[in-house]
Amino acid sequence: MYNLKPLTKLVVQVTAAVIVLSSGLMIEKVTIPLMGSVDIGWFGYVLTILWIVGITNAMNLIDGLDGLATGVAGIAFMSIFVMAMGDTVTLVIYLSAIFIAALSGFLLYNFYPAKYS
Repeated sequence: MYNLKPLTKLVVQVTAAVIVLSSGLMIEKVTIPLMGSVDIGWFGYVLTILWIVGITNAMNLIDGLDGLATGVAGIAFMSIFVMAMGDTVTLVIYLSAIFIAALSGFLLYNFYPAKYS
């Protein structure tokens, strides 16, 4: 929509990640197969910011084909939905179902050739 310089985009993304981090959402532990959970301490702050900025840019980069980013996001939310069902986390189940429904509705207009009506 706007032609922003890459540095401006990066600053906005890092600012958004810091806002998420300040709300209390942070990567605190990493699970390593055959070793279990490892507490990562202060590195969790850095990892959270890098993860949010990285995923944001990854989704932006794969949005070159009609429906690709929507499909990837839908698959990701389906995985989150299944994991939340296994852990019976009600809020995550509802939110992921809402996102799956929204992405499905959007995907109808995002197949090749994409429609704008």
